[in-house]
Formats: sequence, C-alpha cells, structure tokens
Amino acid sequence: LTDLKETYDRDPRSAYSAAIMAICYACFNSKDPSMEKWVERAEELDKDAFLTVWARQIAMNSLGDYERGVESGQKALAATGRHIFPLLQLGLLLAAAGDKEGASAIRDEARSRSHREFMAPTSFALLEAALGNRDSALEYCRQALAMRDPQFVIFSLGWPVTEALRSMAEHRAMLRD
Repeated sequence: LTDLKETYDRDPRSAYSAAIMAICYACFNSKDPSMEKWVERAEELDKDAFLTVWARQIAMNSLGDYERGVESGQKALAATGRHIFPLLQLGLLLAAAGDKEGASAIRDEARSRSHREFMAPTSFALLEAALGNRDSALEYCRQALAMRDPQFVIFSLGWPVTEALRSMAEHRAMLRD
C-alpha cells in the first residue's frame, strides 16, 4: 500500500487513484476502516464515476456494513446498467448476511443473462459457494480454469465476501496448480 499511496500523492486530484486505494484496502486489508476515507475522497472528486460507486460498495462489504453495502450496491447497479461486478458483490453480501433468497435471485439473474452475454464462470463459482452449493461451485472453478478466466485468480486472493469459495480445499489446490 505504500507504493500506492506514493502514486496517489503524485495526483491527489484523481478520483480513480482514490477509488483504487479504497479497493486495495478492501481487498488486502479487509477490515481497516481507513479505507472509507479513500472512498470519500473519490466521491469528493467524482461521485458518479463507476469506480467510485463500486469502491463504496466493496468497502462497505469489506467492513461488513450490510445496510450501506446493499445501498451502495444498488447505486452501482443503477449507474452501470447492472454490471456483473456490482451484481456479484451484492449477491455475495446478501449470502453472507443470510439472505439466501436474495442471493439466489442475483445468481438466477446472472444465469439468465448468460444466455445472451458473457458471464465469467468465476462469478458463478463465487455465488454458488456463498449459497453453499459446493459441487456446483467447484464445477464452475473447473470451467474458469479451462478457459483461463483471469477473474479466477483475481477474485480468489482476498476480495470481500469471497471467503466461502476461498475456504474450499479443492479451490486452493486449483490455485496452486
């Protein structure tokens, strides 16, 4: 994070840099409340940018703030036409909070969309794991590996509310291989 802070210091008027700082805190220091200051800085600079609203969602999910996570997730979805990244994060947060029905609805929406647009198998692996569907999650992992889905590695390294998949020994073995 030190290198990132130095990069931010070179351009402190960049909402992008501030949002990336928040996302890095959320993903690699996942309970540090100082990540919210980076989101606030991004919001001061460009409150409507996709990365800003998504950074808010990721930070709230990381901090376990269910109410603000859902609220910022809905905002990110509205701002992006329901982009898969905020959709995935919302589904994962709902599952982590025990709202299996809501998380299943998100998964079903993504499945429906997959008939007409690409949806990475890693997204489904994460959602299935969060819903407790181990076999299905691992099958999606195998699909992700077969197609070399870059999200498989990226979302497996500490993103908020992805613990269900990361805790599976088979998933960890796939990452090592």
